[in-house]
Amino acid sequence: MFELKPIVSDEAASYARVSTVQQGEDGTSLATQQAANHAMAERLGFKINPKFDWLEQASSADNSRAKFIALQGVVSERLAPAVFVFSPDRLARDPLVLL
Repeated sequence: MFELKPIVSDEAASYARVSTVQQGEDGTSLATQQAANHAMAERLGFKINPKFDWLEQASSADNSRAKFIALQGVVSERLAPAVFVFSPDRLARDPLVLL
């Protein structure tokens, strides 16, 4: 039987991804995304757990991205109450992968 584990922490996860160097020049750099994630988390009463604060340079078409897989593990194990992402397309462009 599936057992849900309670989340008792206010430490959330953050994920930022770029696929090209140009993204660093058009306002969606890793640093920009990370800062936006942290700001939103703070506005909502969360803090980002440093262990769950991922920056990744990889294509969204590659679903075997190491940090994306680590994030999936945090979500499936219910280790963080929230995940902050600059935009859903930073996780994946395919809606089925997002689910």
